[in-house]
Amino acid sequence: MDRRPQLDPRALPPGTPVGPWQVADWRGCGSYGTVYQAWKQGHERAGPVALKLAHFPEDKRFDRETALLSRIHHPHVPRLLDFGHWRHPSGALYPYLAMEWIDGEPLYAWGEVYQPTSRQVLRVLAQLARALAATEAAGGMHRDVKGDNVMVLPGELRAYLMDFGSGIWAGAARITEEVLPPGTRPYRTPEALRFHWQHRLRRTVRYEAAPAEDVYALGVTAYRLVTGVYPPPATEPAARDDDQRPTTPTRSPPQVLNKRVALPLAVLIERMLAEDPEARGSANSMAEALEEAAQSAGPEADVPLFNAKRAQETPSAFKELSSVAEQKPVHRGLLWKMAPVLGVLFVGTWWLSRMPPSRPVAQVEAQEATEATVGLAHAAVTEPVGSTEVPPGWEGVALDMPQRPLPGQLKPDASGRCPGRNHTSLNGGCWRALKGGEDKCAEDENEYVHKGECYAPVFSRGRQPTSDSAQDAGSP
Repeated sequence: MDRRPQLDPRALPPGTPVGPWQVADWRGCGSYGTVYQAWKQGHERAGPVALKLAHFPEDKRFDRETALLSRIHHPHVPRLLDFGHWRHPSGALYPYLAMEWIDGEPLYAWGEVYQPTSRQVLRVLAQLARALAATEAAGGMHRDVKGDNVMVLPGELRAYLMDFGSGIWAGAARITEEVLPPGTRPYRTPEALRFHWQHRLRRTVRYEAAPAEDVYALGVTAYRLVTGVYPPPATEPAARDDDQRPTTPTRSPPQVLNKRVALPLAVLIERMLAEDPEARGSANSMAEALEEAAQSAGPEADVPLFNAKRAQETPSAFKELSSVAEQKPVHRGLLWKMAPVLGVLFVGTWWLSRMPPSRPVAQVEAQEATEATVGLAHAAVTEPVGSTEVPPGWEGVALDMPQRPLPGQLKPDASGRCPGRNHTSLNGGCWRALKGGEDKCAEDENEYVHKGECYAPVFSRGRQPTSDSAQDAGSP
C-alpha cells in the first residue's frame, strides 16, 4: 500500500513545480481553483505571477477562461502569461493558468480604506467599462462583474477587471446545465431574473446573456461601492403576470443614501441600472460618459464619499455585523439597537427606520480584518460579496448552490470525501441529496438547487443553519 502523502491541488506545499513555475505561497481557494504566488524557475528576478490551479482534472472552465483571455489585450485586464496542465502523481492532469500578478486592493475594501471621491470613482468605473468594451470587442462577456472581481492599485488609481472564469465568447460550448449562466444573484439583471422565473421548471431552456448585463452588473457594483448597500432585487416576481404593475422595485437614488455622491456619478449609476437594456448603452458608450463626467464634474466631485471616522471604525464594525449575521437574521430592530457600532456603516439610522417593511435590507459585506490583499487571489477565490433578505414573492424559490461552504458546514477531507454515507461533496462543502428535484425544492429555507437536483447542507453538530448565512453566488 502506498503510504506516501498525496498532493492536493488545493494545498500544494512551497517548492512544488507546476509546469515551468514553482509554488512560493498559497494565496486563496475558491470553488474550482486555488491561487498561488509562484515564480518561474530560473527567472526569479522577473517577479511573481498568480498561478491558478484547477481542483478537478480536465476542468473545461479553465480551457474556456484561457481561450477568452487570449483574445483580450487590455491595460485593465491582467495578462495571461502561460497555461498548461499539471500532472498529479496519480497521472491525472489538472489545468492551470499563470497570470500577471496584481498587488492591489479589492474594490470595496479600497472604497472603505482610501476614501475615494466621486471623481476618482468615475475614473475607476471608466477603466472597468473600457475593460468590458475590450471584452465585448473580442466577442466575449465577463458574466460575473462584481466588487470581488475588481482590484485597484491605490497609488496609481488603476483598476483591473479580474477572474474571467465565468466568461464566454461567441461560439463557445456551454458547460453548465442551469437555466441561467454563471453569475452572482445581487448582480443579475431584470431580464435574466424574469426569464429564470418563467422557465425555472424547464430544464431544457437556456438563457442567453448579452453584453448589456455586464453594464448592469457594473452599475450594481458602483451602487454598492458608493452607498454600502445593494440595490433592491432587479425584479418583483409578484408582478410578473400583471402588465399594469412595474416589475422593478423602487430603488433609492445613490444621493439619497449618500449625500456626498456627486450628481454626474449618481446619474450614470442610475443609467447602468436601467430596466431597459438599450437604455444602459454599450460598455464603450458608458466608458466615454464616465470619462467625460470625471473631466467636467465640479468641485463637489472632489469630496470624499465617506468620512474618516467611518474608515477607521469599519473593520471592527464589519466583524461585529458578520458575527451577528452568522447566528440569526438581521432585522431592523436589531440594527437600531446596534447603531453605536453599525452607524458608521450606513448613511444614517434615520433612513433605516423609515424603510418600508416590504423592502429587503442589504447587509454590508463582512470584511475580515486578517484578509490579505494579494493580487489575483481575491478574484479567483469566488467569494460572494454580501447578501440580501429573500424578497417578497421569492420565498418558494430555492437558492442556487453557493460557491463556497456555508458557515459551520462540514467540509470534505483531503481525499474529497464527506463523512456520511449519503453525503456528497459540492463546491467545497458536504451536502445531502433530497428527493423530488428542483420543482419540489424550497419547501425548507435551507434547500439549494444544483443541476436540477435539490440538496441540503450538512452542518457540524450543535450548529443550527440560518437562511441569512447563505450567500447567493449563482450557478457553477
